[in-house]
Amino acid sequence: MSLQSLLVVCLVSACFVFAANQLLPLVVRQALARALLRLPLPAFLARGLKGVTLASSGCGCDGCDRSPTRQVLPGTAKKSVERILVFHPALRRHHSAAPPK
Repeated sequence: MSLQSLLVVCLVSACFVFAANQLLPLVVRQALARALLRLPLPAFLARGLKGVTLASSGCGCDGCDRSPTRQVLPGTAKKSVERILVFHPALRRHHSAAPPK
């Protein structure tokens, strides 16, 4: 196997692992992290995997955990911030049969 082929295999494998980590549901990632923590791993990898096992969210997508508007007060339960949504009506455009002059 040439050096170029070995490099391509390494890059494709790393991209696969990254994409799988981003697209898998949180429950599956946590199960994989727990299984990997049973193996003898270097300290920096074990720290990263422990962070995955501690993550929690309501729907399993873990998007809420990363929200910059999320406010948690010390000593209280995690609460979401109430926001008022304002829907503006779309502008109506009048179409006439005659072309513009």
